[in-house]
Amino acid sequence: MKSPSHSQTGFTLIEVMIVVVVVAVLAAIAYPSYSAYIQRGHRADAKNALMAVAQRMEQNYALSGRYDQNQAGGAIDAAFIAATGFASVPPGGGARYNISFVAGTLGQGTYQLQAVPAGGQAGDPCGTLLLNQQGIRGAGGVLGNRAQLTLDCWNR
Repeated sequence: MKSPSHSQTGFTLIEVMIVVVVVAVLAAIAYPSYSAYIQRGHRADAKNALMAVAQRMEQNYALSGRYDQNQAGGAIDAAFIAATGFASVPPGGGARYNISFVAGTLGQGTYQLQAVPAGGQAGDPCGTLLLNQQGIRGAGGVLGNRAQLTLDCWNR
């Protein structure tokens, strides 16, 4: 008497483990690129916020003739940035960047803004983004349009 033949279907443990290893390798390659892409997107938001605050500073300068006071003689300070809606990026939710004046740079004819990375953006290789009244940009806490880090961070 012959025993009935059984057809086996499914995957062996080795085949499943090979698939798991392949997926893990692909994920290990893709995740850093994805993280860099997300950081670059948040950095673009911070650069836009810096430019928007700088535009408001220039409007104030056109009206009052100075950066450190408004037309009525009131001081320009952190409240001024908060009033623009760009004190943190994004405006609602967990901040990725905090926008402020660099201490000691706000004067009658000068200012320097900074976007300090926060939260998940803290590991951004560009670090603190800078912008002053002359339109000179900076990255990594160093002001300078021609520095390689500034070029890499502001032109992407």
